[in-house]
Amino acid sequence: MIACELPTENAMTSYIQGHDVTEAVNISARRATRSSVVSIVRFPLNTAQSTASIPARVYSTEYFSLYKKAPWVSDFYGNSKSLDNVKSLLPYYKSINELLKNHEYETCNSFLRFVKAKDLSDVLLVGLLRLTSSWKDDLPEWTRLLSSVTTEMSSRGKDPLVSLKGLI
Repeated sequence: MIACELPTENAMTSYIQGHDVTEAVNISARRATRSSVVSIVRFPLNTAQSTASIPARVYSTEYFSLYKKAPWVSDFYGNSKSLDNVKSLLPYYKSINELLKNHEYETCNSFLRFVKAKDLSDVLLVGLLRLTSSWKDDLPEWTRLLSSVTTEMSSRGKDPLVSLKGLI
């Protein structure tokens, strides 16, 4: 195995090639859980989230490839429950629009593949689908996301037929 560090502007990332990747970080204590799989450990620096805990997730080489093309996705997934206003959403919406404008449909589709409806704020449940709906024919994961968002909205006591009008 080859270990290498890939520093980014606001994060330090460790990756060991050739294996699935587990991320388990308690940022406030700067501890990472190691298991038999290889780890990506991300430590955001100088951010409001520096005291938050990030749940353990298993990532594939596909996730790492997505992260290399669009490093903002890691922050998006980690903060998606609290993204509920224009100020917090704007940078992510701009990034998603850039992918779509540049016809990077596979990258955007990979991004959608890792979105979990249960982890989205109420605003993102609808907003992400509306933002990408014009390209749904180029994004096979869009239909899966629509289905999981519909189920999640119902479990939150919201009427998906009303909120997703025009998308269903």
